[in-house]
Parts: sequence; structure tokens; C-alpha cells
Amino acid sequence: MSNQPSPFANLKNLKIHPEKDLLEVRQHETVKMSAEVRGYLLDSSPSATYTMVSREELRAMYDTRLAQNLIKQLRRFLEKEKAGIETKMAKMHEQGKAPVDIDMSWKDLSTQIEKGKEKASVIISMLKDINQVLTSLPASNRATFQPSFSTLRAETDIVMKKITDCIKMECDENQRRLSLCFHEFATT
Repeated sequence: MSNQPSPFANLKNLKIHPEKDLLEVRQHETVKMSAEVRGYLLDSSPSATYTMVSREELRAMYDTRLAQNLIKQLRRFLEKEKAGIETKMAKMHEQGKAPVDIDMSWKDLSTQIEKGKEKASVIISMLKDINQVLTSLPASNRATFQPSFSTLRAETDIVMKKITDCIKMECDENQRRLSLCFHEFATT
């Protein structure tokens, strides 16, 4: 290799990343490149910049992408939940006008409470995952996510309140129907 000219005549930037998988390597292990290899790669491009990416930088890049993806996933989940709640509220409004089997409506309420608990668990788990990744980021990277994460937490709070409100409304509606049923029994 040292007897041949470098094929990279117009190289502007050379960035070397660690070869081994991040999970297999100790955090402070350094990446090494022989002077011969470096010279061969840069020989025909003397003005090129050379950067050796550290494992810490690589971990930060990986965690940054992971944080971005987790935030996108949670944002999509929240949007889906908001849309689902709006649809459910409209259905509840329509169902309030029709006669309903009291036993069935209480079973439906139980199902809705379980679904609400599952959704809350998923949301909390996603927030914990995002928070864990953000705490592992260098302070400068973390600072870029902080406003977005704060907004996401506020959106999460709103969605959780809507889920709870929807369940409360269903409880209130079931209580109203039950009271009407008892009133009918008392008048007949």
C-alpha cells in the first residue's frame, strides 16, 4: 500500500469511526490508526481535515438518534390517542341518546379503565426511556432536547387528563343511566 499513490486526490475531510460495536467496547478505549495508513489516505489531499471520532462521540451520536426516535414515537402515540379520544367522545355523546343495557355499559367501563391503565403505562414507560437516554447525553446535546422534551411532557399531561376525563365521563354516564333505571323500578 505504501508503494502506491493515494486514490483520494480531492479528499476534503476524513472522519474515522471506531470499528467495534459500541456494546462490546469499554467506554474510554481509544481508536488507533497507524501513521502509514493515515499518510496513504491523506497523501494526495494535503489540505484535507482528519478527524478521529472517539467512542464517547459515537455513543453521543447513537444516543442522540435514539432520543430523536423515541420522542417521535411518543409524539405519534400521543397524536393517535388524541384522535381516538375525540372519536370516543363523539360516540359517547351519540350513545347517551340511545337506550343501553346497564350491565353491558358497566362491563364496557371496566374495559375502558383497563385500556386507560395500559395506555398510561405505555406513556410512562416511553417517558422514562426518553429521560434515561437524555441523561446519558453530554450536556450540550441534552440542552438541545430539553425544550422539545418539556413540550412533550406537557402534551403527555394533557393526553393523560383527557384519558382520565373520558373514563370519568363514562362513569358519570353509567351512574346517570343507573339512576334512571332505579327511578323506573321505583315508579313501576
